[in-house]
Amino acid sequence: MSIDSLINAIDARNINTLNSVISNYNYNSCNNKKIRKDIVLEIYNKGCLSYERLKFIIENCNDYLYISSSLIKNAIKDDTNSLLEIILNNFSIYDNDFILRLLYQYKNK
Repeated sequence: MSIDSLINAIDARNINTLNSVISNYNYNSCNNKKIRKDIVLEIYNKGCLSYERLKFIIENCNDYLYISSSLIKNAIKDDTNSLLEIILNNFSIYDNDFILRLLYQYKNK
């Protein structure tokens, strides 16, 4: 499974298809285990995480996909305000590292 399959499933807005694609994507055939990959970060790193895709993920896929602190840190570093806005408006639990980076970013503007 590739990131492109995940992006297509998100764009199709079909939760059942997306769940199946995620399950297959997280399966490691080498040791027959399921591992939880940072799929949203992988989509972001590929340059394909749009505001609409992130909004769909947050609103519909919290059980399947998660927003990692690495994604938030990269969004801060890259100054992608539209993605940060939707993340910050929908989540209220942040780790200490994230809060410190946010304060550092604010201080150095």
